[in-house]
Amino acid sequence: MLIQISIDPKAVQSCRFSRRGHRYHGKRAKQYKDTLARALESERLHLQPGVWPVRVDGPVVVECEFLFHKKLKKAEWRRPKKTRPDLDNLWKPLGDALQHAGYVKDDGQIVELKLSKAYTSGPSHILLFIAPEAIT
Repeated sequence: MLIQISIDPKAVQSCRFSRRGHRYHGKRAKQYKDTLARALESERLHLQPGVWPVRVDGPVVVECEFLFHKKLKKAEWRRPKKTRPDLDNLWKPLGDALQHAGYVKDDGQIVELKLSKAYTSGPSHILLFIAPEAIT
């Protein structure tokens, strides 16, 4: 199943630490994760019945491309983005949002993950392909 999330991709660290050593999540990080989860939930509501199971219990394969807006010539579309933000920090909130939106029970079910980031001449967005792993 292919999902396009019309949102600017942002990197989020898993947590921060206070001066006293307590772990916490920043306000902006929480807001971004909530926005991602709401976007995924709304996409799920528009699916036809039977397209995606209620919640997948088995292994899942995910492919994700983070696209960042930049004025480019047509020949340069989808040129890889080699600068910050880091791919792992882009993925973390999306993995949590997949779980929160009910696509998977736990993000630990993801057995294969392919991530990429690139430039696009259109608006920034996230392309997400998710499928239950085929058992052979």
